[in-house]
Amino acid sequence: MEPIRIAIIEDDPMVRNNLRDFFEKHTRMKVCGAFASIEAFLGDENQKQEDLKIILLDIGLPGMSALEGLEYIIGQYPHSDVVMLTSNENPEVIFSSIQKGAVAYLSKKSSLESIATALETVCRGESFMSPYIARIVFNFIQSKPRKAELPHDLTPRQLEIVQGLKEGLSYKMIADRLDITIETVRDHIKNIYRRLQVNSRAEAVRKYLEENK
Repeated sequence: MEPIRIAIIEDDPMVRNNLRDFFEKHTRMKVCGAFASIEAFLGDENQKQEDLKIILLDIGLPGMSALEGLEYIIGQYPHSDVVMLTSNENPEVIFSSIQKGAVAYLSKKSSLESIATALETVCRGESFMSPYIARIVFNFIQSKPRKAELPHDLTPRQLEIVQGLKEGLSYKMIADRLDITIETVRDHIKNIYRRLQVNSRAEAVRKYLEENK
């Protein structure tokens, strides 16, 4: 099985080196480059689009910020998944990064093994959010006035499934939580995609967050 090819963009040399050293020893990971800024990453002519599966990106960077640079990164590496790894716990920043295309948001408080597990989850086509970050997001959402209408007329069950997707749960975990079969979860997700007019899990979560600001 091919290793997961990763680029790291992190300005803190200690964090950057720890991540690189850990992934280089991990049998399922391969570090294709570690950079201190987005400019350095985008300017590296040795990087090839087809080589990178995941771009691990910090928020607080010198020069171009992560939120500013996401558009450029995704434009230059459309087939790579951008995963935020940061100590920034501002829910508005979290929402903004998801809306701009990030598929996962991890706290730097996470263990290295937890980060590796999250990256493997992303490589399976799923999204992921650290439990600690998820709690911040839930508290933020719950603090806002609820809208009377359901987004795009989603049913209460479909909203429960979207909530599970937002938490980064797998289909099996959602099925176990709601006491339904995985096939039923898949059927609901197909209907959710159709009603929200999206084609992926990340797009469904982004659209849900946008409509529930």
